[in-house]
Parts: sequence; structure tokens; C-alpha cells
Amino acid sequence: MPKAAVVIGVDRAGHLPVLQGAASGAEKFARWAIEQGFETILCTDAAQRGVPVGQIKEIIRGLVELAIYEQLIVHFSGHGVLGAPGCEVWLLSGAPADPNEAVDVSRSIRLARDSGIPHVVFISDACRTTSNPRDLAEVDGSSIFPNRPSRPPRAQVDQFYASLPGDPANETLMRDQPDRYTSVYNDCLLQGLSFPGPDLIEEMVIEGRPTRVVPSWHLKTYLEGAVPRAAADVHIGLQQDPDAMVESRPPKYLSRLPDSLIPEDTAGGPTGGRGGGMPRVSPGSTLDSLRDTYYLGKAPLAHLISPRLHGGTVDAIEKMMGVQGRVAFETRTGFSVVGTTISSAEVSDGRCDVFAEDSPSGPNHVRVHPTGRPTSALIEFQNGTGTCLAVIPGFIATVVVEREVVISVSYTPSRGTPRYSDYEMFRERIEARRAFAAVAARNGVFRIAPDEAARYGDFLREYKSIDPALGLYAAYAFAQVGMIEEIASIAQYMREGGLPPLFDIALLQHSLQESELGTLTPLGPMLTQGWKLLGDEGQVPDEYRDARRQLLPALWTTLTPRGTGMMRARFRAAAYA
Repeated sequence: MPKAAVVIGVDRAGHLPVLQGAASGAEKFARWAIEQGFETILCTDAAQRGVPVGQIKEIIRGLVELAIYEQLIVHFSGHGVLGAPGCEVWLLSGAPADPNEAVDVSRSIRLARDSGIPHVVFISDACRTTSNPRDLAEVDGSSIFPNRPSRPPRAQVDQFYASLPGDPANETLMRDQPDRYTSVYNDCLLQGLSFPGPDLIEEMVIEGRPTRVVPSWHLKTYLEGAVPRAAADVHIGLQQDPDAMVESRPPKYLSRLPDSLIPEDTAGGPTGGRGGGMPRVSPGSTLDSLRDTYYLGKAPLAHLISPRLHGGTVDAIEKMMGVQGRVAFETRTGFSVVGTTISSAEVSDGRCDVFAEDSPSGPNHVRVHPTGRPTSALIEFQNGTGTCLAVIPGFIATVVVEREVVISVSYTPSRGTPRYSDYEMFRERIEARRAFAAVAARNGVFRIAPDEAARYGDFLREYKSIDPALGLYAAYAFAQVGMIEEIASIAQYMREGGLPPLFDIALLQHSLQESELGTLTPLGPMLTQGWKLLGDEGQVPDEYRDARRQLLPALWTTLTPRGTGMMRARFRAAAYA
């Protein structure tokens, strides 16, 4: 089974602090890959003057075009930035001065699914902190996979991250070599792959003989216990929780163990310590308690939220459940903004008016007079930033703004419409679900495992016409694990519920064409991560790609004042089209 590994290590990226262990960590992983029989290509700035994105793209394009590989691992060690939930970027040598000299991880994963390689594994030993400095926010990078037509079978993609969204990845001094640095995550990763405890090992028949292997799903669980313990061993106050999304299933695996390795003797590994063995997740864990409390019954989410985020997550959910905008307008359609005031608003079709209610500082509502055609709303806030949202006739959207960015949007049927009685009947259940979904998505951990898809689909089918935002969250979660057919089901549920076609849903289905932009709402993605998917050539006009660099770090699209002006020009062009 031919397999390949592209291993990247970048210690120096522009003006950012020089890392001490990225290139050396990549070299360690490359040695493991070579021992495993991977055709291994190592690119580090310790071995060459710099690592350009063009080099990585050329290498991966060559591997894809050979069409012989069953598995490809892409391993990166270096600086990482999280522009917004779902907007991951790896910084290469020329970044951030050159915003293209980086790897757009989300787009690379999306295009890797159509590479023709059945099993693709992304391993990110990089920080996932947000891009507060403006020069980092401008870095959007490039996909390192070629843009190929979508055709079955699509790749199963496993994703391993050194930390949770928003958190750093830690380098520490080596115990036996106190003048050298090492990566907490990379060491645990190699420990699990090379010297696994017995609970990590699966027996498979390969080439006609029983073989012991380490599959991705066991490695994920191992790392969730091993990395926090290893960080605490370095310093009691050092916290690091890894993250992973695993799609692969048997007979796919990561590491093949030699017959001479005796599992019972490997729990401590070659470096000792407590890294081996599978952590045991007790019943009533954080995930279970949050599911039982907020996600009542039908469609539990399948992702473990780190226990140290538990208290903050609960507080945020409770706070979100207490936010309620206006529930009725004369037109039965519009927006309520909570957390800031509105400077102006306009719609791409029809008209709207802005007014104040219980807000001494200024206007906080937009009343829309719908025309029955797909319509978008551009709302500018008091500081000049803005957002672009779908106008859904018969619904009032509550837009929650915190620290000048949009953190949540929820659509509620207007009082007086037939849907409102359904909303009232299930109000507690719906409010809990959408508060959970909003907070989990904002933390980058709203996910649906493949075996949960049917139950989540049942929930959406039942409540398809009550809050379209729930369908939107689900569509992005399905896209993360390549379940395009489930996104098509969401689109169908929305059509059956009489809802207009959403831009984001069409984008995630790979069915967005420039000729149909006028039939969708709004005029751009409502979630920030959707903008990162607009770089595929031939999909949309160039101004969309220009606007992509005018986004603030937020879950829901929040444009800079300049970006708001660019979108306003797009609105007016659409009005005269």
C-alpha cells in the first residue's frame, strides 16, 4: 500500500517569536514516517532558507497526480493562527508580510476530500490563538491541495490538533538536554504511534497475516489524556488539551507495529513518564452533562468539550438563553440587535427602516418590508463595522454583538404567524439547543460525528421551520467531516419548510455558481468560516475574495468599516441588476 508523508517545520515566520522546536519536531516525525515505510518529504527552514507555500503545493500536487497513494499525512510544526472558528492558518516563512505565504487549513481539508487519496491525515502542532494583530488577520493563505472535480469515493480525512481552538501549543525544555526545546504534543503523538500501550492497539489482517496497528480513533482518545498529563508534568500550571476529528474506519490505520514490540512492556515508552495507556472517560463527563442539560434527548452532539472549559461553557449557555430580541413587527420580518446600536441598514430588495426601542443610546431594530424574493440585509453598527444576513419572511432574527463582533444570530418566528405556535410549544427545548450550538460553535467545538447524523437529521426535520440558524450550524458541522449528502438533506428540510435558499448551504454543497448568486440569501456567507471557502477559482466574483480580508475574528460574519463599504457597493449593484 503506497503511502506518503509531507512534513513541514517552520521556526521563523516573519516578525513572530522564533520557535525552538518546530523544525526539530518535524524531523522527529519524519524519522518515524520513514521507519513506517512512508515516502517522506521533509521541508524545514533548518534545512533550507525558508519554506514557501508554492513548494508545498507543488509537492502535494505531484503526489495527487501520481494517483498511487492510499494514504497521505500532512504534518506541520510552527506558528498557527485561528482567524475565527473554522478558519485555521499555518504561517510559513514569508508570512505575515506576504498574506498568501500560509496554508489555509480549512480549504486544504475541503479540497483533500477530492484528491483521490482514500485516507488523508492532517496533524497540526501549532497554536490556535486568535489573530488580534491586524497583520495576522490579513493572512488568509492558500490551499495546498489542487482544486479537482468532486467525485466519489471521497477521502476520509482525520484531523489532529495540538490544542483546542483559541489555545497555544507549548514548547518545553527537554529533560535530558536542557539546552534544547521539544513539543509537548509531538512527543505524546510519537509516543502513541511508536510505543503504544495495549489499549491503543487494534489487530487487523494485512496482506494475509494478523498485524497489530494503531488506528486514528484510538490515538485520538489517548492524546486527550496523555497531552494534559504531559503538560502538567512540565509545570503544574501548564494546560494543554488536544483536539481531533477522526473520520477513518477499518481497515485504515496510522502506525504498524513490529512483531517484536510487546504491548505490556511499552506503557511507559522509551522516555518513561505517564504517557502510555488509554485514558478512561467516566460516565457523567462534561459532554454527557451538557448534553443532558441543554441538548434534550433527540440529537446529542458528539464532541468532548474540555473539562476545564466546562464552567465557562455553562455560564455562556445560560447567558445566551437569557437573550431575547423583539418577537413581533408590523411586517412580521426584521432584526433585533443586542449589545450595540445600529448606524444604518439596507436591504438588497424592497425597503427597511431602523428604529429604537428601550435603547437610550440609539436604534436597535430593523423592520423589513419583504417582497417575497430572496433578500439580504446589511446592518452597520455604531462603530462602522457591519454584518450581512438573510432576510427570512415571517422571522425576526436576534443579533447578539459582544466586543463589536457578532457572536450569535437566531431566527424566531414572528408572533402572529402560524409557525409561532410551534415555537411556543417547544420554546424551552429550542432555546436550549440553539444556545448550546451557538456557544459550542463559537468555541470551535460544534461537531456531529457520522454515527450521530441520523439523529441530528431527525431533529432538524422536526424543527426545520422554527430556527434556520440550527440548520446552518449543522451544515457546517457536517461539512467538517465531509458529509455532503447530509447538507443536501438540510437544504431539502429548509425547502420543505418554505424557507429561502441560503448562500452558506449552497456553498457547502459545492453547488455555488456565480450565475445563481441572485437566487440566494444573503449576498455572502453568514458564518465567517464560509468566506474561507470562497477562494475556489471560478465560483464567485473577485470582490468576494477582496472582502474576505475585511473580516473581524468572529463566528458570524463581521466586516470592518472598509468591508462594510465594499458589501454596500455589492448591495447597490445587486439592486440595479
